[in-house]
Amino acid sequence: MEKKSWDFAGQAQINIGDGQLSWQMANGQSGSYAIQNVTSVCYENGGFLRLTSTLSYQLIAVPQTAASELCASEIQEYLHNFQGPTATASEPALTQTTSGNLAVDELAKLEHLKTIGFLTEEEFHQMKGRLQL
Repeated sequence: MEKKSWDFAGQAQINIGDGQLSWQMANGQSGSYAIQNVTSVCYENGGFLRLTSTLSYQLIAVPQTAASELCASEIQEYLHNFQGPTATASEPALTQTTSGNLAVDELAKLEHLKTIGFLTEEEFHQMKGRLQL
């Protein structure tokens, strides 16, 4: 996997490399997730990037712009291409990669996160509403 980096107008930076997705915020906070544990990256209205892993999530303040939303989509697509259609032990395998199946896969991930207590019912329904099923 090649190293990639996305800059959110100096407010935050996301880096992928060496099997890790890492972030650095303008306020000095930083962290990382192992790539295989990242389940989604999405832009949320209000100017936040939500990085979700199998065990937790991180909200990162980013500019409230179309460019931020585009970066989030690029990161998600990059991760999906890297991770491919393989499944973790708790997720069903994908047999096709159509956008409909991707939405179903994302729904399964959201349900898993809600089940293990990392998403509230309200957060689950908000994120589910964003999926195009």
